[in-house]
Amino acid sequence: MGGEATASAGTLCQAANGHNQQHVRGTSGCGARAGKGSTARAEDTSGYGTAVSVASSGGRADARSMGQKSTALAGAKRGGDAKSFATGPGAFSVAQADHRGTALAVGGWGGSAISTPRGLACSGGFAFAWESTSGRVCVHSGALGYSNY
Repeated sequence: MGGEATASAGTLCQAANGHNQQHVRGTSGCGARAGKGSTARAEDTSGYGTAVSVASSGGRADARSMGQKSTALAGAKRGGDAKSFATGPGAFSVAQADHRGTALAVGGWGGSAISTPRGLACSGGFAFAWESTSGRVCVHSGALGYSNY
């Protein structure tokens, strides 16, 4: 018997200056909301994940889910720049930026990365987080980890 392979396309949401956009296609979803003077981008390229970004008051938010069953969330306000990447299967990443700061979170292969002005967290298979206003960083891979807080 012959079989047929199908691939679910991913989703891309982009918003700027008071607009929002949401898309759901099969098992892929995204949402982007941008306040006045802000930009937001959210994309799931895996076809089986979720990406959400929200920006306000001149902020820039970018969330990208690239691994199956992964979630990327980004939030930026007051001129902040948030970048969240869930690169591996089962990854989770959250980046929240405020007051012109930059937050970067990368979760890969079952890893969780969280970067906010209030603190960082890295765990699982692979994770990296950095927040500019505090200068804090953490990285975790398997049983090994490093943080400067």
